[in-house]
Amino acid sequence: MILIRNPTPVLSILCLSGGSPMGPWHRNRDPKTVSDFDELTRQLNLRRILYVSAGVLIFELLNLINHPFQQNWYTVLGFVLILAVVSVFPALIIVWHRKLLRRPAAARLVMFLFWGLLYLAVLPFFIHDLQNMLHSANVTPINLTLFCIMLTVLPIFTPYEMLACFSVFLVGNLVVAAVFSAPPAYYAYTVALCVTSLIFSYATQYQYLRMIWELKVANRVDPLTEILNKKAGIDKMHTVMSTCKRSRSSMAVYMIDIDDFKKFNDCYGHLQGDRSLKAVGKTLAGVFSRESDVVFRYGGEEFVVATPLVDPSEIDNRTAALNDAIRRLNIRMPYNSASEYLTLSIGSTVYRPDTDSPTIDALALVDRADAEMYRVKAAKRDSSGFNSESGRSSS
Repeated sequence: MILIRNPTPVLSILCLSGGSPMGPWHRNRDPKTVSDFDELTRQLNLRRILYVSAGVLIFELLNLINHPFQQNWYTVLGFVLILAVVSVFPALIIVWHRKLLRRPAAARLVMFLFWGLLYLAVLPFFIHDLQNMLHSANVTPINLTLFCIMLTVLPIFTPYEMLACFSVFLVGNLVVAAVFSAPPAYYAYTVALCVTSLIFSYATQYQYLRMIWELKVANRVDPLTEILNKKAGIDKMHTVMSTCKRSRSSMAVYMIDIDDFKKFNDCYGHLQGDRSLKAVGKTLAGVFSRESDVVFRYGGEEFVVATPLVDPSEIDNRTAALNDAIRRLNIRMPYNSASEYLTLSIGSTVYRPDTDSPTIDALALVDRADAEMYRVKAAKRDSSGFNSESGRSSS
C-alpha cells in the first residue's frame, strides 16, 4: 500500500529557509502601541496561509506524479481535503484580502478554519502512523511530530488562541489513540509533544512578534518624541487625503513651531530641550488622539498635524485645546518674547478635494501651513493663523 506523504517536512523547510511570510504590507497601520500587534499578526497569518498552501500543493502534485494512486479510502479522503483546502483558502485571501484585514473576526475565522481543516486532512496519516506503530512497536509517530512542528513554526497566534489550538490538537489525537487502542507509550508521547510544542511556541513566537513590532516602530516613529517621524507622517497624510477624496470631505493641516526654542536650548541645554520636545509631542498626541489623526515631528522643534474635518469650527476649537494643554505643562522659557512659559505658533490650512488641485500632495499642504506659521511668528508669536486659497484670517 503506497501512502501519500505528509507535506509538513517541505512546509517546515520552506518557512525556515527564507520564505518570508511578511512580504509587502498591503495595508499599513502605523504602530503606536503594543495593541497594534493584532493587525500585524493578521497580516502575517494571511500571508503565511498562502505560503503553506503553495508548499502543500507543489508537494502533493509532485507526489502524485511519482507514485501510483493507490491508497486506503481514508488517505484518499485526506488527499482530496488537502487539495481543497490549499485551493480554496488562497483564492479567498487573494479576493478578500483587504476586507479580511479590516475585519479581525473574519481574519481569525479564516486562519482557524485553514489550520483546522488542514489538521483533519492529515489526520488519516496520523492513523496510518498509529497502525504502523501497533504492528512494529514504533512509539514515534513521524506525521504527528511533523505536523506539530509545522503548527509551532508557521502560524502566529495570541497566547489564548495558541493554548486553544494545542488543546484541540491534543484531545483529537488522544481520541484517535483511544479508538485504535494505542499503547500507553503513544499517550505519553502525544502529551509530551503537545506540551513541549506549546512552550516552544510561547517562547519563540512572542519574541518574533516583538521583533517585528520593534522594527516597524523603529522605521516609522521618531525616537525622541515617540510620535511618527516625517516620512511615516507624510505617508499617512497621503492615506488620509485619499480617504477624504473618496468621501468628499475636508482635512485640516497644522504646522506647529515652539517659539524661541533655540534660546531655550542655549539657556537650559539640549537635554532639557529634548525633554520639552518630548512633552510637546506627547501633548500633541493627546489632543489629536483620534484614529484618523496624523501627528508627526517634521524636524527640529516643528510638528505637523493633519486631521479630517467634520465641522470648520474644529480648527479653532482644537487649536485652543492644544494651547491650553501646552500652558498646563508650565515649562518656563525666560527668553520667550511672547510669554515666560513655552508657547506655540501655529499655521493651518484646509485641504478641500472639491477646490484644490487633483495633483496636490501632502508636502504642498504642509508648505501652505508652514507659510502661515511663519507669518504668525513674524507678527506676534504665541498665536495661530489660517491660510486658504481664498484668503487669510488670523487670531
